Amino acid sequence: MDAGEVKAGFEKRGQGHVFGHWATLSEAEQGELLADCCQIDLDWVEERLRQFKAEGEGAKAPLALEPAPILALPKTDEERAGEKKARAAGERALRKGRLAAFLVAGGQGTRLGYDGPKGCFPVGPVSGTTLFQWHAGQILARARRYGATIPWYIMTSRDNDAATRRYFETNGFLGFDPQDVMFFQQALVPSLDFQGRLLLADRSSLALNPDGHGGSLAALVKSGAI
Repeated sequence: MDAGEVKAGFEKRGQGHVFGHWATLSEAEQGELLADCCQIDLDWVEERLRQFKAEGEGAKAPLALEPAPILALPKTDEERAGEKKARAAGERALRKGRLAAFLVAGGQGTRLGYDGPKGCFPVGPVSGTTLFQWHAGQILARARRYGATIPWYIMTSRDNDAATRRYFETNGFLGFDPQDVMFFQQALVPSLDFQGRLLLADRSSLALNPDGHGGSLAALVKSGAI
């Protein structure tokens, strides 16, 4: 990671302002800023900006919100037959070890009044079972039922990745073989001002946000999970 190359690349795209405090930063702070910049795909940023400008008025949120379409429970014999066929196909895939479990776990428990990964929050009023424990129990029960291993892929965030890994390590991976649990981080995307310039969170870091559930498939591929 050569600082000169990174700075030159950002300056070429009109984003050189993020290095405005470079000369006053400590070596550690410079490393933090470089690490943030290396996470940014400037081609992706410019494409999103072009798309936003092209949409113009269409980029605004609609004034009226309508309920999402629902998928009704099967009512006829024909519909119930389709459900049984789908369930049977899923059970065959489970028995053959062709399925895995995927959990989006990048959130913190802030809104729950809990300081830590949301998955570590105890939801069992009596048992104190955490969300991670509940999911682990469900997955392992199905693995036993169908006589197959169900690998568990857990997408964390930069803020809670270390704490999540530590929780699993100190709790024996909740009954899983450690080789069957794979952690990977969701991507971060930058915040921009109205001129399309990258925003700084402070002098040595960019204002970055997790890309949410929509980025989960790309994160699965990039992490090597696929």
